[in-house]
Amino acid sequence: MEIKNGKEKLARENIDKARENLDARVTTLISESYNRAYSLIQELQFLKELEEVIEYKKSSTSEKKKETLYKSWCQRMLAIPNNDLEA
Repeated sequence: MEIKNGKEKLARENIDKARENLDARVTTLISESYNRAYSLIQELQFLKELEEVIEYKKSSTSEKKKETLYKSWCQRMLAIPNNDLEA
């Protein structure tokens, strides 16, 4: 919600807190099994994408950077297996 409401600073703080929480959990689970940590790794990717949205929305972001972000998002969407989209 913070991103949508233009509260980028608060959004970044919340993303950082979430990443700290996930990092500790991923570190623990990855030593056991990649499969056990996979859902947390997906959450870390989601946090990265939220940061990209913030960057995209900033008025100071160049059009070239915005285009690069958009292309990255399109490539990611094409790489998602169909069964992941159905969940």
